[in-house]
Amino acid sequence: MDTKRVPFSPAYERQLLDFLKAKYKGTPIDLVLISDNNAFDFMRRHGDSLFPGAPVVFCGINFFTDALLDGHPNYTGITEIFDARSTLEAALAIHPETRHVYVINDHLPSGRIVTDDARQQLTGAFLGVAVEYAPALSMADLERRLKALPAHSLVLLGAFFRDSDEVFYSSEEVVRRITAATGAPLYGQLDTHFGLGIIGGMLIDGRSQGQLAGRIAVEILNGRDVADIPVIRSGANSFMFDRVHMDRFGVDPARLPLGSTQINQNMALLTPKEREWLREHANIRLAPNPDAPPIEFFHNTGAYRGLAADYIALLEKKLEIRFQIQRPANWTEAVAMARERSIDLWAAASPTPQRDEFMLFTQPIIEAPTVIIARRATRDRVGIGDLAGKRITVVADSPAHEQILNSHPGGDLQAVPDIGSALRKVSFGEADYLQSDLATASYFMEREGITNLMVVGESQHRHRWSLAVRKDWPILRDILVKGLHMITEAERRAIMDKWVRFAAPGRPWWQLTRQQQIALGGAMALTLFLIFMAWTTRLRALVHARTRDLAAANRMLGESEEKYRTIFERAEDPMWIISGDHFTLANKAAARLLKYAGPEALVDTPPWRLSPELQPDGLHSQEKTLEMIQVAMQHGYHRFEWHHLKRDGTVFPVEVSLTRIPYEGEQAIFCVWNDISERKQAEEEIRRLATHDALTGLASLRLAEDRMEVMIAKASRDDTKAAVLFIDLDRFKDVNDTHGHDAGDVVLRETATCLEGLMRKTDTVARIGGDEFLVIMDRVEGREVLGAVADKIIRVVRHPIGLGREGLKVRVGVSIGISLFPDHGRNREELVKRADSAMYEAKHEGRSGYRIAS
Repeated sequence: MDTKRVPFSPAYERQLLDFLKAKYKGTPIDLVLISDNNAFDFMRRHGDSLFPGAPVVFCGINFFTDALLDGHPNYTGITEIFDARSTLEAALAIHPETRHVYVINDHLPSGRIVTDDARQQLTGAFLGVAVEYAPALSMADLERRLKALPAHSLVLLGAFFRDSDEVFYSSEEVVRRITAATGAPLYGQLDTHFGLGIIGGMLIDGRSQGQLAGRIAVEILNGRDVADIPVIRSGANSFMFDRVHMDRFGVDPARLPLGSTQINQNMALLTPKEREWLREHANIRLAPNPDAPPIEFFHNTGAYRGLAADYIALLEKKLEIRFQIQRPANWTEAVAMARERSIDLWAAASPTPQRDEFMLFTQPIIEAPTVIIARRATRDRVGIGDLAGKRITVVADSPAHEQILNSHPGGDLQAVPDIGSALRKVSFGEADYLQSDLATASYFMEREGITNLMVVGESQHRHRWSLAVRKDWPILRDILVKGLHMITEAERRAIMDKWVRFAAPGRPWWQLTRQQQIALGGAMALTLFLIFMAWTTRLRALVHARTRDLAAANRMLGESEEKYRTIFERAEDPMWIISGDHFTLANKAAARLLKYAGPEALVDTPPWRLSPELQPDGLHSQEKTLEMIQVAMQHGYHRFEWHHLKRDGTVFPVEVSLTRIPYEGEQAIFCVWNDISERKQAEEEIRRLATHDALTGLASLRLAEDRMEVMIAKASRDDTKAAVLFIDLDRFKDVNDTHGHDAGDVVLRETATCLEGLMRKTDTVARIGGDEFLVIMDRVEGREVLGAVADKIIRVVRHPIGLGREGLKVRVGVSIGISLFPDHGRNREELVKRADSAMYEAKHEGRSGYRIAS
């Protein structure tokens, strides 16, 4: 409909309606595809007359609610979500020096709503970062404001099509004008700005929405009922970044979120200059963390092992170079060696502001959450904000160390040289909490047999291991980045499969330690050896001794299995093992959450049998389950939201974590659930409060303004009258002064109930101020009807209102001002102003009356 460029006025709507009626008169339409909110509103008003009976598939719809489809059972499609928080989280990780964020949206209704949505997402989310929202400005004023931004600023662009002078700007011109006016990094939320000058962000992916809408349309044309296809509400967003503009701001690709899409990447092989540099620097020294399995460590034989070691071996092969491995005493010494330039490279480290001073980092090799670990006696969930004043231990010079120093400086922080020492401090009660990456901590807890610890929380940080090069050798970093690009997905998967065991968030009882695997393998070999040697009597004593050793190994194995079985069964979070397409194991917490008698009732059940037929995005649970399992199998880990079904039929939301693990000689999935019902209810309440008054539950001023715009457009199109009633309570101040504000709240709620009961369902009743209400009525027959409605409101509200204490009652009255469309105005501002003036005239004439604007 081109309504970002052409104002969507009643005249334009009538012109478009007449054109479509003439063009498609007598032409049967099988299906209608629409994009964007104005087209959606247009079809809801005229679709039945233009294309009777035709199903409608929509996409690109912002701020969707189920009420918008009342009376339209043949509509379905995809909603659109502006994800300001995810974009800003990524931007602040890339630019940690940022202290000021400037958010830009236009003043159109959709732009105002995007701004309000951003406020909800960002308020209080980023400590130490001031977020400023651009008011309605002309493009020239906006450019002046951008030029005056303080140092360490960042710009977040949302929806901007018109400035306050009502001048339309294309996406290209908006981005060009903004980037020319400021030297601050520019991030976005719409893919229409991508490739034009923004660095990137969690962008609305219009192509994905269009493809999904097309698939839905094909299903309908093939005979599927629209009623069986629910609205897909999850949006279509993904992290996308432009390498050209990343380079402009020196953005390190290693700081991008895992799985980000990049455009304009340089995938060239080594240049002659790079090859010459390698020939001149044959002695490249690498210092691993000597004791950080499974990432990297030194074996008892002295060999360098671990996931990072395998990457190093591949790079040596692909780049035809050799690294000299040097063994420091601990990670602190490895950091010191890098500062002193006595080594040149780390194979597995995380970028931090301190390390950025002397090292350059590649993209991450692996990513894992940073968790908070405490003794099992600690039952409460803990966040990073709960650590203030506590005894905290971390591995010295680790990212967790620097995170704690930045968030809780000056506290009781105990930095130790290695993860084993840190775990023992918490285990023995010398520290309250440990903050560490999950992979290393879980590996050591199993290896050391530490059973009295558990994960009690997760920080907002994720641990990312990258290659790191001394800062005066950027050419080596570029060479290594190209080398990492040469590593195929199959090679990456092979490395992960080799070390996959410690990617699991919590090690279940059926996984064996490396030492136990060696013991079991030795026991099997020993059994064969004993069978062979049974034919001789010469080694009978040796057989006896080895048999005793085997018994000891089996006893140790049994004890270890029992230990991990206990952890699995007693965990408070629901846990599962998925083999193939069904649950092989479940714990008691899972059965308890789903209201089954015991875990055995869940075994051999496909996951989709415990889910509603369709998920919120419209996909069948069976189809999507298999897709999620495949993603986890391919990447090793996957986390997402899901709807599950209790035995009593209750549907509830969960957050699911899937981790690929070896199980009984095959690959399986370790699954953990987290019930997020309370979180979802809180989010829904936040959305409701954005459009409704918290005290009375009536529509808010913002929602009332939107309803008036719709009412005006509808009345103009249908050539009917509409009305605005401005209602103010009489003597309300006396109630507050005499009986207190609690009594005043009672009066406001009772008045709201009365007004809603008196008006039609098609009318809107809103509370717009302290004791001021607004009623919006469409299809008004005449002034006599309005007079009768006003008289009824005055009569009903005048009845005594009980205050709930000792039978105390009060009386209030109302003064009402009324304006009509189009008699007293043709826009929202005029109608409200005239109704407000009429209300004051009614008050001056003696209160408890009404006045229609003259």
